[in-house]
Amino acid sequence: MLSDVGEPPKKGLPKNGFTYSQTISPSLVTSNEATAEELVAEATKAEDEAIDLYHFTSLINRSLDEHGRRSIVEMMWEIIYADGPVTDFESNLMWRAADLLGISPRERIELGQHVASRRRTEPA
Repeated sequence: MLSDVGEPPKKGLPKNGFTYSQTISPSLVTSNEATAEELVAEATKAEDEAIDLYHFTSLINRSLDEHGRRSIVEMMWEIIYADGPVTDFESNLMWRAADLLGISPRERIELGQHVASRRRTEPA
């Protein structure tokens, strides 16, 4: 699901050419880069076999509490904002995924604004 939000041009690479673990804020990734890349590879493989978002979100809902689901949404925003402006596709996917994860529209928007604000203040 995280690999879907960035609309990568080549399988496994985000639009900006960085690896996903480089795109996501280090504070959100609790494991090392190799483990993060392994998780992305597994997620991409599962995504190729999945039919819809419900497959992923139902697993996440069973596995994570509300804080964990908010962290997933925040990571998705990190990927979306990694290459600049949010596309209509990314916005729609984010709305659907957050809704299925039980994140309110208000909270989804606040998380997105928080990530956008943080990215504007980070040194280049």
